[in-house]
Amino acid sequence: MTRFTIATCLLAATALSACASTRDSTIAGMSGYELAGHALHTGDYATAHVGFSCIATRGSGYEVAQHNAGLASMGLAQSPGLPAEDAASLEARAVEELTLAARAGWPASQAELVQYYAAKGDPDSLNMAGFWLWNYIANNRETALGIRRLNDAERQRYSEIIGEEIMEAARQDALEFRMTPLVSRSASPSCAPWFSQGDPNRTRRRPPQDNTDAGRQQPGQPGYGY
Repeated sequence: MTRFTIATCLLAATALSACASTRDSTIAGMSGYELAGHALHTGDYATAHVGFSCIATRGSGYEVAQHNAGLASMGLAQSPGLPAEDAASLEARAVEELTLAARAGWPASQAELVQYYAAKGDPDSLNMAGFWLWNYIANNRETALGIRRLNDAERQRYSEIIGEEIMEAARQDALEFRMTPLVSRSASPSCAPWFSQGDPNRTRRRPPQDNTDAGRQQPGQPGYGY
């Protein structure tokens, strides 16, 4: 077993222990999804990753959980003092998890990948940034919800960072993009607590559902580009 595998197992064990120990009067009524969200927003990335990874096994309709698992992995990769090899492995896992959600049509993951690849700056990464930028622009799901993680100015800025030539090449790749819905997977028995519904008297938001790619525009159609 490699050092990274051992470290990951220890993080998972710590996460499950933390989940059990933090069910105090403040969060006792939370659902598994809310507990994972609480962990993510308080910087407990190990717990958040365990929870959201479990929830994402339900497949289509749980893209937000898949996205949040990627964010948790990225948070772990940036842990202070983490050996470079382990940080690189966690970052690669984060990109893989975000890509699964992005390919399933989750716009937040597409936007996250635009920023990630643009920051790397090499030609291959810029091409990936352009690819996901085109797909993000074409994705109307956030617009329908009144949300825009990358506003017009940010989209223009990333387009300039990527460059006109690479953007055009990426546009051709984006034309061939087809959504790949998340597939449900078998969950470990240890995932059972994360599927809890919590206190039925609590008012909470259900995770956004991913249904179809209806409303998706193709590159070159009105409203697609800048």
